[in-house]
Amino acid sequence: MRMAEASSRELYEPVFVGREEILSTLWELALKGRNTLLWGEHGMGKSAILERLYRGLREGGEVKVLFVEDSRNLKPILMSLAQQLHAYGLFSHPHLSDGAVRGMTWRKLLPKVRGLGVPDLARAVIASMQGRRCLVLLDQLERLLPTGEAWLNQVVNVATVIVATADAQARSLRGFLQRIPAKVEVPPLSREETYRMIEACCAIVPVAVQDPEHYRRTLYHASGGNPKRVKDMLADHSLERRLDRQGIRELDLEVTAKYFATSWGLFGLMVLFGAVRYIGRGIGDRDSFIIGAVMMLVMMLVGYFVRRANRS
Repeated sequence: MRMAEASSRELYEPVFVGREEILSTLWELALKGRNTLLWGEHGMGKSAILERLYRGLREGGEVKVLFVEDSRNLKPILMSLAQQLHAYGLFSHPHLSDGAVRGMTWRKLLPKVRGLGVPDLARAVIASMQGRRCLVLLDQLERLLPTGEAWLNQVVNVATVIVATADAQARSLRGFLQRIPAKVEVPPLSREETYRMIEACCAIVPVAVQDPEHYRRTLYHASGGNPKRVKDMLADHSLERRLDRQGIRELDLEVTAKYFATSWGLFGLMVLFGAVRYIGRGIGDRDSFIIGAVMMLVMMLVGYFVRRANRS
């Protein structure tokens, strides 16, 4: 079963829906040489967008594009960039002539690159990109140490950078991200886009359901328009022989339970402020009475809008 589950997830991976406009925007910004921040919560498809941007720009050959899939640690970032620069014939080793470096395969050069300390390797990568019209795509940049920030500030000076992160407000990224003027958000999929993704995935690995329309609505609400959640849930359900109406209702109840918990929280606050109101009235505290009454009204209005949003 695990093999079947992994197979479904892998087969769904190429499905790309609802991100075409964002990809087009990034393409235009990249060719203009504008540093860009791509942000959105985990699972929204930032990596898929960067992968397609990378492949398209590589084929076009207009810029020298370098893609780092995991930007959490500086040394692996530098090693990845050094390897890609070598593939372009651009990497300059500080202790070897350029002719010697270009005459070596990466496998032979690797030990000599790995033996460099981080400062030397960082300087070598920066020097190799200088004046070469390079585009650096950094995926999963979630935090930065001071040494990493100092190095990235140099990268911005010699290359165009597109950075993807799930937390654009992270304290450790704040200083570096201030140098990136263009910002592109990756929002959740709309209902129509989610339905298109479900149809595209089910065309690859079908999910047998008794009530397809109810299933699509439930999947949209359960996923919140998050593409990864949509694919993960479809992969799980593709293992079922058949998802009947009872199974869909159970999935629907799981979603409803989240809103139910929120409703109970609002109800508890309303009871609390109601108690404050009546206590204030009993002891003659006019301020407590007014605050309790006003907050009860606020909680009632919030509860109304929450229920209305849940129904939509």
